[in-house]
Amino acid sequence: MKLQQYEQRKYQKVLFDMRFLFDSAYQDKCTERIQSNIDLIEIDEQFRESYIDIIERFYILFESIHQYYLEINEFIDRVETNYFLDYNLEQIIIEKEGRRLMIEAYFNYGVMLLLLDRLIPSIARERLVVCYVRYKSADTDASTSVARMCKATGAIFKKGGN
Repeated sequence: MKLQQYEQRKYQKVLFDMRFLFDSAYQDKCTERIQSNIDLIEIDEQFRESYIDIIERFYILFESIHQYYLEINEFIDRVETNYFLDYNLEQIIIEKEGRRLMIEAYFNYGVMLLLLDRLIPSIARERLVVCYVRYKSADTDASTSVARMCKATGAIFKKGGN
């Protein structure tokens, strides 16, 4: 346990929450703090080398959940704009199979979000996304959308309970 606490304290100065992505003044301040201290540069590089594979895997998980959401909404948009000539949203919902598939699609998305919230603490999600954006220079609209999805929800779960 002491090693874990040491690691947390060691890397705490180079890990940032969502403010880093959404507040450019805070981002500049944090970047300047790291760049002006040789020890922090070394710690930051050490963290990146040690954990970049894990950070990438978590980001791919987050991005996949976000992509699922985008694809559901794209399908709904296409149905509403008559992209599928034989179907509209009312017809899909009236049919038993169509209604079931729509419910399942949104249910699955909800389960993904609940599991994400339950199994990966919000501060960890936020820091993982920020690390990915920092280390991969991935500051794009897509990474911002993923970051918003991973942001703290305020949900609190009892340990060991339902």
